[in-house]
Formats: sequence, structure tokens, C-alpha cells
Amino acid sequence: MNRFCRVKALAGALAVLMACASARAFSHYTFGAATIIWPGATSTRYLSPSVFPQGSETEQLYLSGMGLWEIVPGAVFNFDVFRNDQDFPIDNFDGFSDTTAVDPSQLDPGTLGITFLVNNNAAWFDTDMVFSANPDGVGWNFETNPACDVVALPTPTNGYSFFLVATHELGHALGLGHDPVGDEPAGFLWNVTTMNPGYPAGGTVGQNNIIEVHADDRAGLRFLYPGSGITQRDLAASMFSSSTISGLSIPIAAVPNTALPGDSTFIISVIENFGTSSHLQVTQRFYMSDDPVIEPTDQDIGFLEWDMAPGVVLEFAVEVVLEPDLAAGPRWFGSIIDDRNAIVELFEDNNAAVICTPLTIQQLSPVINPIQQQFSSDTGVWVGPVPVLTHPLNMASITWNLDVGPPGMTIDGSTGQVSWVNPVASEFLYAVTVRATNPTGFSTQLFFLAIDHCNDVTGDGIVDLLDLSQVLFSFGQTVPAGTSGDTDGNGVVDLTDLQNILFDFGLPCP
Repeated sequence: MNRFCRVKALAGALAVLMACASARAFSHYTFGAATIIWPGATSTRYLSPSVFPQGSETEQLYLSGMGLWEIVPGAVFNFDVFRNDQDFPIDNFDGFSDTTAVDPSQLDPGTLGITFLVNNNAAWFDTDMVFSANPDGVGWNFETNPACDVVALPTPTNGYSFFLVATHELGHALGLGHDPVGDEPAGFLWNVTTMNPGYPAGGTVGQNNIIEVHADDRAGLRFLYPGSGITQRDLAASMFSSSTISGLSIPIAAVPNTALPGDSTFIISVIENFGTSSHLQVTQRFYMSDDPVIEPTDQDIGFLEWDMAPGVVLEFAVEVVLEPDLAAGPRWFGSIIDDRNAIVELFEDNNAAVICTPLTIQQLSPVINPIQQQFSSDTGVWVGPVPVLTHPLNMASITWNLDVGPPGMTIDGSTGQVSWVNPVASEFLYAVTVRATNPTGFSTQLFFLAIDHCNDVTGDGIVDLLDLSQVLFSFGQTVPAGTSGDTDGNGVVDLTDLQNILFDFGLPCP
């Protein structure tokens, strides 16, 4: 089975780590060299009236599970239903495929459901099905579209998805075995399937948490009960992936699920071809979202292209390099296969999948970029620069404080901008220390401020030729202190005043 991918990502933000393609992985039963099947591709289920009252949730979900197997394209199989008028004892050899539930004490520990398979040579004869009436003491969940976290954590309160378990057992009832079967060699790569032996089997499909028969199981059904018909197209993105425990599927995830800006994380993805036709260069686009719903309007982080044969299952991880600065908090990653709807599919509601547990962007402690020395005069209000953090998005929100500064200096607690209404000239530099604090920590930054006496003799707001002319005109004269070019206030216009004008020449004095 051929498969390839092309990485077309945004500036290296997305890269394939690994990928695996499925071969035929379903299992079935044989009698000698013959495959055991239901004659006529039909099986009748006899429902216990106390467990499956007509119109009840249990009955509706059980019938829906039957329907999932019956609508698989490229296969022909039919479940008939007979509603018993009373509960009958289970007899695995009476030829009636009964379906009922019993107290958990009558089943092996941990058993949710079991199907007893009895064949007559290469034909099935009796496939009684028994469910636990109260699995693990938490019971059943009867949601049609159970959320991934509900499916993944049935205990202590969510309960087990009856729809998932019933669909799995019905797969046994038509002749499919577990996948994987349990005797595979170490390192065997297995796929998420409806017939996975561990709960929750293959889990749900798409971010709408749809329960469907997975690709491997569809291939198994087509092998057992091949049918003809029109070509059907249906691509899907699974909400569950394989794990290190053979046959136990887990929700797709970001690994690791905590990160800092600029870090890498690996997004697990599983896509399947449920249909009966091959597709070339199928686009799978990946997104980052602030909420658990993936939409085309979310942040596009790159795409892959795949060739997908019927029944193929692709499980892989993509490396996502996070932006250098991201606001702290949860981020959901997911993908949409055939995101531009280039392929007309039987179902379009199973194309988008999202990780079950969001990636948490951790917050950094504040780090303030260096602040250059500041210069001003003793005239007017001095307003300093707005401090800049190394990661302003991630480190927000910040509370600013003035740790060190001269009397009268203040700081804006939300921006960190320092101001001084009446600055005092000094021959020494003022040391100013600002502090930035967020929930993670704090940091300080020291800078220096030079306040010079303003030597604007004429008062026009700038030290220029007019001021120099005034000093030269009054040079050597005794004048009232601080007037007529006496910049140092000693009552004499002298070389010191000339030096002051020349030193500040061109400087504004607000």
C-alpha cells in the first residue's frame, strides 16, 4: 500500500516526525481453510425486553450500532431484530442469538460485554451477547456523541459508552475478531479500530465525537461480506490514537502538553479513508485555536498532503514549533482533512479533529529589556520611556512599581512609564529602579537619569544663538542673579555662563 506526504508548512513550524500506514489488520475466524460467515450475510438478534424496552436508550443505541455496520460501503450485511416478549435464559447452543445484561458478578472482572461465538462448520450458528448491567459500579453512559474526556475517563463518574461497546460486540457477532489479537511481536504497530480489545476500542471520530466503524473494520467487513455498489468517498480524522499498550486507544494529544514560547510540541494525528476510492494529494491542514473547536478561521500553522487508498489508516506525529511569544494559557491543536472540500464526501462532519486536552502555554517571569540612560532638564515635566519586556504577550499582565527613585517621581502601574513633575537638577546621576510583577514572579531594571539645569536664557524653549548673544552681550557685567545670561546665579556673567551655554547648545528646554 503506497503512501507519501509532502510537508508544506509555515516557516518550518510544522514537520512530520513519523508516519505509519496500515496493511490488512482485521482478524476473523476460520473453519479449516474456510472463513466462518453468516449465510446470506444476515443475522437475527433477539433482544431481552427488560434490557432493551422498545424505544429505550439502550434499544436505540443498540439499533444504531447495527446500522453502523450495515451502511459500510463496499460490503453487504444485515442485522434483523426480534423483540422477545419475555427474558429467556442464555443458551449458547440453541441457535438464537440473544442479547441481554447480567450482574457484573456473573462475568469475569472488568468485562463490559462478551459475545459467545458458536459455529456450525463454516457458518455461524449462535452468537449470544451479554453486557454487564453495572460495569465497575459506575454504569453506562448513553450519550450518542460522548466527549473524548468522557470516553477516556469512564471512572469514577462518567460511565462507559454503551454505544461504543455495543458497536464493538456487534462486530464480533458478524464474525470479526480483535485487532490486534494479542500475539503480535514486540514493537508491532497497530491501528485504532472498532475491534480494539481494550475500552474504548477505536473511540470517537471527528471533533463532533461521532461513533463510526473504523477503516480496518470496514476492510474486514468487505472481506467477509463483499458487496458492489457505487463508489463512495469518506475521509475521517480520528479523536483517538494507539498507545504503548497493545489494543488500548487513547485520545489524540500534544506531547508534551505544557510548553513555553519557542518550544516544540508534537501533535498526534490519525486520519482514515472510510470510503471505497483512492485519493491523491489530500490536504490535511493544521490549526491552533483558543477554544476546543477547530475552524478554518483559526490560526493556520501548516499542512500536509497524502495519498490515501481505501481502508488506509495513517497515524503520525507532527512537530510544531511555537511562536517566540505567546500569551499564557490553553491552546488546542487540531486538523481538518480536505479542508477546502475538494473531495465530495458522503459525510463531511468527521473531517476535523482536535486534541482532547489542551496544550498549556506556561507563563514566564518578567524580564525587562535594558533601559538606556535618560537626559532631561529641570524645566517642565520629565516623562520616561515605556519599559519593554522580552516576551510582552506571555508575561502579561504586569503590575509595575517604582522601587528606587528621587522624591516626587511616580510610575504608571499598568504601563511602567516613570514621570517626574518637578525634576531637580543635579551634578550627579539619579538611579531609578522599576519592578515588573506577574503571577509567576518579578524582575527589576536599573537605569540612570541626568537632570541638568536649563540654560535657556531667553526662555524660547531652546539653547541657541539668541542665548549665546545674550551672554556675550552681558559678558563681564554684574547683573541681578539669574538674569541677563547669569546661568549659575552668581550675579556675574562670566566664563562659567559661557561654558554652560556652549555645553547645552542646541538642547531643548521644555
